[in-house]
Amino acid sequence: MTPESNTEAQLSSIIGLLRVLFKLVDREKSWLLAYMLSMAIIEAEDAYGKERPN
Repeated sequence: MTPESNTEAQLSSIIGLLRVLFKLVDREKSWLLAYMLSMAIIEAEDAYGKERPN
């Protein structure tokens, strides 16, 4: 496994975990935490996109 694919795998796992956390928080109506998690998801997806070759 190359360092790039390892980073992609890690980012993919992080994105999945953040989405699960967002769903849990959103059900509880914790809007500020849900907002912060959604921003983290966007940042992680952006980083994941930058790691993938064009």
